[in-house]
Amino acid sequence: MRCRAATGIALIALLFAFAACGGGSESSQAAKRHDDPRPERVSAADAADKPNVIFIYTDDQNLADFKARYMPQTFKLLTGPGTQFSDFIVATPLCCPSRATYITGDYPHNDGVFSNPSGYSHLTDKFNTLQVWMHNAGYRTAWVGKYLQGYEEGVPDPFKAAPGNDDWHATFDPVYYDYDIADNGAAVHHGSKPRDYYTNV
Repeated sequence: MRCRAATGIALIALLFAFAACGGGSESSQAAKRHDDPRPERVSAADAADKPNVIFIYTDDQNLADFKARYMPQTFKLLTGPGTQFSDFIVATPLCCPSRATYITGDYPHNDGVFSNPSGYSHLTDKFNTLQVWMHNAGYRTAWVGKYLQGYEEGVPDPFKAAPGNDDWHATFDPVYYDYDIADNGAAVHHGSKPRDYYTNV
């Protein structure tokens, strides 16, 4: 389906906050697909000249809901100095395959994720993602919010960051209370009090 404006808030909010910096070692496992050129790492000096990038991704939202009448100050802060993607194609209406398309730049038949259950285990190349590309380009990357379904079953320790993420604050359970959040390798539990409500955290 073709869309004419940026999408806004819904079940997930995935935030990439890239603050320019260098450093960090590359994983020897970070092999790219043979048909994609591998991005080269840049120096900290070169990275300092790059802009910060914050990408907010949502799903299950009506395009008409992304208007200034909802949270007008937030809308202004996000859209005023930023870029809105006004002409884009959503490859699939399912949330996990759509997120996989976003982080790989591939259609589902190329990235391997066709459905929500066990999405991460079907991801064809886990080291050929936006986070890895940005990290290799000298950005400090962060993931906040829901990652691909099945990540927690597909890796030995889901509280450790997925490839390319310098900061990792991912959630895995589709619940609003009594859940764990990854905090850079540690599990932080949130219970059933009002302050623990998922969208407040």
